Amino acid sequence: MGLRPLALAMALILAPLFPDQGAASASASWADDLSRAPNLLAEARAHPDRDERIRIFEAVEALANERLHQDPEDMDARWWRVAVWGLRVDEESARGMVRYARAAYEDASWILERDPDHPGAHHVMGRLHAGILRVNRVVRFFAQRLVGDEALRNASWDSAEAHLRRAVAGEPHALYHRIELILVLEDRGKDDEAQAEYRAMMAMDDTDPMDPVVRERARTLWGDDEG
Repeated sequence: MGLRPLALAMALILAPLFPDQGAASASASWADDLSRAPNLLAEARAHPDRDERIRIFEAVEALANERLHQDPEDMDARWWRVAVWGLRVDEESARGMVRYARAAYEDASWILERDPDHPGAHHVMGRLHAGILRVNRVVRFFAQRLVGDEALRNASWDSAEAHLRRAVAGEPHALYHRIELILVLEDRGKDDEAQAEYRAMMAMDDTDPMDPVVRERARTLWGDDEG
């Protein structure tokens, strides 16, 4: 009969931003640092084989953990670990979803304590808040208590939109921030603004390895000309 309520809640809270794409070649070899993380994660998300996706995710996470072992204050390494956890949610059982969602929330909070303007951390928080609000009240009750603290228990559409607007402001070129903001604007009934944001996003050039994947998802949701 499908996912149990808890699994459904976690799937919606940190639902994968990117749908499965056609076959894509994985890296012939992984870099020994995190400079290739954007490319590796894009390749992993597009790869049709789950084992290969997991293998790349684990490699990027291991690189991040190695850097954090050397320097626990390394913001870049901690962010890429959060990015991996957000993508790993799609590959996990209900228990794994809870674990990765909670871990992503905790590390995003850590980042924002040290860098209140960090775009990626605001992106994670915005998605968490929006995801909680998209489920029914019973599922929301359990999800809020399993994933986060009082901040998530008081999640609102205002907070979700505010986090995502800060993400867009910090990295205006990043399409993955913009598509999440558009989704929240639609949730709030701000259709005109959502359409304007969508047209602006689709007119932008690709600057990140994930951009083509985001663009394709946007076309699937809204078409080429309107949001």
